[in-house]
Amino acid sequence: MSESPLDTNRSAPFPIQERLNSTETALLKSEADLRAVFNSGSQGMVLIGLDGRLRDFNRNGQKLLASLMGASFETSRSFRDYVPASLLGDFDEKFQRALQGDTLLVERPVLATTGEEVWIEFTYNPVLDGQGQVASVCMTAVPIDDRRRALEALKESEDRYRRLVEFSPEAVMVHSEGRILFANPACLESLKASTLNRLLGQPILDFIHPDYRELTLSRVTRILEKGEPNEWVEQKMVNLEGEILEVETKGTPIHFQGRPAVLTMIRDIRDRKKNQAMLLRYERLAAVGQVITAIAHEIRTPLSIVGATAQLLREKTGERCEWKEETETLWFQTERLRRFFDDILDYSKEMSIKKDTVHPREIMEQALQMARSQAPSFKDVEILWDWNEKIPTLIADGLRLEQILVNLIFNSFQALKGKGTVILASHWVSGWLQLEIRDDGPGIPEAILPRLFEPFFTTKKQGTGLGLPISLKIAEAHGGRIDVRNLQPHGTCCTLFLPLAEQ
Repeated sequence: MSESPLDTNRSAPFPIQERLNSTETALLKSEADLRAVFNSGSQGMVLIGLDGRLRDFNRNGQKLLASLMGASFETSRSFRDYVPASLLGDFDEKFQRALQGDTLLVERPVLATTGEEVWIEFTYNPVLDGQGQVASVCMTAVPIDDRRRALEALKESEDRYRRLVEFSPEAVMVHSEGRILFANPACLESLKASTLNRLLGQPILDFIHPDYRELTLSRVTRILEKGEPNEWVEQKMVNLEGEILEVETKGTPIHFQGRPAVLTMIRDIRDRKKNQAMLLRYERLAAVGQVITAIAHEIRTPLSIVGATAQLLREKTGERCEWKEETETLWFQTERLRRFFDDILDYSKEMSIKKDTVHPREIMEQALQMARSQAPSFKDVEILWDWNEKIPTLIADGLRLEQILVNLIFNSFQALKGKGTVILASHWVSGWLQLEIRDDGPGIPEAILPRLFEPFFTTKKQGTGLGLPISLKIAEAHGGRIDVRNLQPHGTCCTLFLPLAEQ
């Protein structure tokens, strides 16, 4: 009996069953792989159904819940049973939004059963089925205490750095792609900008002197290419008022607002250069002073002989000599040169003082008498006294103090040009004796005041420029000082400050 076609195909189901078994095996393997991945993740993961019941969770999810709340997950149980009452409202709101297709991320603290507050990052992700409909919500949870501490430490570090920059006395500027991104208050002040917004976005070359723009561009390029700071260099900048600034700058590569930038420190060196110029000037003066001192030593002896001879001629010839006027001139000019060289030697050598008990009023009276004898043409100047009679005696070198006061009184006489008033005053303030010589003359030009005690500086035709410097040197040897100031509406006050206690 021949087999029908149906009988011939009776063995066909077996290959189909094999394929089905193979597919099932593959599916089981795939599920196992997914389960392995699901459980090996570092995040705690919980799968919640549309009805809010637990469908699945991984090991870290179970572990996290147990460590925080001392509970164990059970499938088919409502997830709301595991949510603390304080977070229930927030969970419901986030869960409903996830069901609508939103993906949400939130960081919040959770109070563990130990009483410790733990920060967790929660993520709500909608899970779609084959038709693209939300079938469940996958919630992940990750402890972020370490991350938050790192971020807080980073923020604290940034805040400290920002405060350091903002309160730095040196000007600091950050720029990128040729434009200013940040400037601290010191930089705003240097560039005469009232606010930071006045500088933000401005081309940095607008503030660089034209002679230094090429140098600035090459330095910025090298900083960004090599990623290394450069050395300090002197250059010129221009502020918003057009004022030229002498500065030195140093650039350092940084990242600012997510992009490569250069932090430039700016030092204003105008005062330093002035001080350097002044120091050089004083060094030159010192060298000149040494030469003049050497000359003074060599000339003093023969000059003394000339002076003595001129004096002898004056005494022998008397009024009868036809050369009387010439003899007087010879003696006067010789004496003038002698005093000049005496001043030079007095200023150049170490100041020596011999202290003893002196009476300030007596010293002032002697100085006044000496100044009048040197300036007989000023006899009509009115002298007034404003003296504190209770001032005690002083331990000092009387002759040296008299030298100072003679100089100060004589200067007042010259300022008055024979007409006016000089007030001799004294005060006793906090252990300091103040001897004042005040006049009602025209005063001293403000531009000259800072230079009064410079050696060899004088506005007088026959002055040596050493009177006040020597006076200051004597005052400092006593532990004191001299102050000169203008009075209002006119006049000058010279004050000698001396400590009443023995130095």
